[in-house]
Amino acid sequence: MKSKILAAIFVLTALLCLLVGTVYAWITVGETTVPMVFHIAKINSTITLYKGVDSNQNGILDYGWDDGEDTATVPMHELYEMVGTPQAALQEGSATINVAMEIADMLPSQIYTFKVHIINQGEADNFIRITFVGYNTASYTETYTGADFDAFMDSLKILSLTVGIVNEDETITYSPKNFFASSLSTFTTDPENTDNRPCSYTVISEILIENGFIATNRNEIDLILRFQIESRDSINAMNIQLPGGSTLYLTEEEYETYQGKVLKLPLMSVYMEIYDPDEL
Repeated sequence: MKSKILAAIFVLTALLCLLVGTVYAWITVGETTVPMVFHIAKINSTITLYKGVDSNQNGILDYGWDDGEDTATVPMHELYEMVGTPQAALQEGSATINVAMEIADMLPSQIYTFKVHIINQGEADNFIRITFVGYNTASYTETYTGADFDAFMDSLKILSLTVGIVNEDETITYSPKNFFASSLSTFTTDPENTDNRPCSYTVISEILIENGFIATNRNEIDLILRFQIESRDSINAMNIQLPGGSTLYLTEEEYETYQGKVLKLPLMSVYMEIYDPDEL
């Protein structure tokens, strides 16, 4: 009898170890039933940021070979340069990696292309969301004060972002344009550091990246970010509502003041969450 009990305990323990994702159970305490959540699987992902090599800043990347590639066997391809180093996340439930980017010498209609490469090495499928979370002085190489932040935020009025998902056949599916002028109403001030300007502007969400434990799964994904300095006409045609209720309209003189500026993009947060189909 004792051996049967031990065998049963062993089987239950083995089943528990095999579970992945977020597992829900219900317990009863007195007269009240409450949910209890077991986070068994962990986020185990790596994110690498690349900037596209684009000599004309027209959105068409330069073609060539990376250093060390065999030009006789490797076809020419779009060129990207790694920004910083790969960043890893290993924790339960959800994880966030923040990325800082900069656009220098802004000119009308220029396009700046970045690529976010994500590898899911964990045992659970993940959802990916990209949200711009504002300016935080600790995340930039230089410290900026209130007046500088006001200038950078003002430059967001002429910036748009299109997000593309690279499909398995190497085609790219792009989202509609996101106009950063629409994000201005989400900016607030950090009471503990008034030089920080938090915001919350989500540009894409619920991108599924499968787990890395099944060989046939697609556990790597590339997201293409195309930042464009919009023309004055395209901005004015959008009828974007600004904080306070006014509609964005730029005169020629106002628009010309943006040329040649350096734009610190708001901190980009790549949020990863364990996929739970029961919550959909």
